[in-house]
Amino acid sequence: MQSRHVYFYLFIVVLIIIIGLGFHGFLSDKDRNQDNQVITIKKTTTSGTPSIGGSFRLINHNGDVVSDKSYTGQYLIVFFGYTFCPDVCPNTLVKFSTVMDQLGEYNSRVTPLFITVDPVRDTVQVMSDYISNFHPRIEGLTGNKKQIKHIKNIFKVYGAKSRANTENLNDYIVDHSSLSYFMGTGGEYVDFFNYNMTASSIVSKIKKIITARK
Repeated sequence: MQSRHVYFYLFIVVLIIIIGLGFHGFLSDKDRNQDNQVITIKKTTTSGTPSIGGSFRLINHNGDVVSDKSYTGQYLIVFFGYTFCPDVCPNTLVKFSTVMDQLGEYNSRVTPLFITVDPVRDTVQVMSDYISNFHPRIEGLTGNKKQIKHIKNIFKVYGAKSRANTENLNDYIVDHSSLSYFMGTGGEYVDFFNYNMTASSIVSKIKKIITARK
């Protein structure tokens, strides 16, 4: 009878030890998971500034080869579009022409860039004729397909032929992003302007940014 009691107590002790080890293992796994979560959070922490812009090489509407280094020291308004665009592009460029007129003393520190997403049709001559309709400080940039694809990628913009195009190979619409980027004097992203912003609100924002960064 006593031996049965002994076996029973031994069974209880062993059971308690097993449960204790299992609970300890659970806590250890939980601690390890928490440590992993902390590490993951640290790895994914960013400064909050989007990665927009970078090195590029294109041709301006005067036929000159330009790169991102060509504009060092200048603030840039960067807009993507194409010369055959029926409304968004001409409306935006008219707006930026007004912005340049209203910037006053800040005018010489800002260069608007109109970059084509349709390099097949937007040759240097076509860009030159088109840009002549807007403010003289606006530059039109074009290039080959590879160069245009690269600059679209680094500025994270969309530009592709619309599915609603006709069978005429030379008569087509290109869907593209309508945001404009404001870049700093070192080529860094600063802010953006959406299509619905007025010229006066853009001027106000630009002046505040330049004044704050002096």
